[in-house]
Amino acid sequence: MAAFANVTPLRQQLQKENVNKGKEFQWLLHYDLPQDFNRLGEFIKISEQNLGVMNVIVEDSEAKPENFKMTLPQKDLVKGIITINADSITKADITVTRPSKVNPTQVSIGIRECWPLRLFQLRDATRFVNITLKSFEQTKGKLFKSGDEIIDNFMNSLSQAETALILPTIRHPAEILNSESSNMFDPPLPEDVLTDFYINRDQLIMKLYFFNLKSPNQASQIQYKPGNTSLIGTTFINTQLSGAKVMYEIAHNMQVETCIPRLSNVLRSISLALRLCQQMKDKVQASRT
Repeated sequence: MAAFANVTPLRQQLQKENVNKGKEFQWLLHYDLPQDFNRLGEFIKISEQNLGVMNVIVEDSEAKPENFKMTLPQKDLVKGIITINADSITKADITVTRPSKVNPTQVSIGIRECWPLRLFQLRDATRFVNITLKSFEQTKGKLFKSGDEIIDNFMNSLSQAETALILPTIRHPAEILNSESSNMFDPPLPEDVLTDFYINRDQLIMKLYFFNLKSPNQASQIQYKPGNTSLIGTTFINTQLSGAKVMYEIAHNMQVETCIPRLSNVLRSISLALRLCQQMKDKVQASRT
């Protein structure tokens, strides 16, 4: 009792503050963070459901195909419908009118279900969201002491999923032409027409290129440069046509966009999840100071 009586008021106050901090941390660990953790799980599941690979909203637990119009208002140059199922374009029926004043012929662009065109940005976003969901399920219901490490893992995979959607994968025509995707169209595309699809946030972008085919000695000297965003007049060589070198000169290009609403839900849910993760980290760090 005598030793306790000699404790100064300042030391008593510090001891009381330490006790209170310990109680606050236990409350944070047992009650507050678990509530945030459950909310985080809801955001992750919304993202996963809207990506459409393991859609638990529908009764048969399968993703449902969605149809989207692809149109270009100017002079009705592009008209058609594409079907997206999960992370692939499984069907397309699009008519494109060549931008030519002399001979505006039409080109049919088709994709059949037997050979779908995979959208790799959706694949990557889905993979990273599924990694987050798996990690969440493994951690769910457990009292975690190292909150920072777990939250950092969540934030890392969610950020990669977000990046997959907001940074479009735009390929140069030469890369598209020499890829497997150029052979997936039915009927086959004419040699002087090329198309590619990619994601930009909640938009599906269809890029169309129209070429003048020339022999290398006929082509202009304007070569492709990374800074040339229009690409009009740029040239590149393809050696796959009948084994002969053919110079492709880009005469025209078009861009058609359509909105995929479920991707808006994905990006919104990921953004809310990342914000909540940061708030959880801040709470843990504040309780330790």
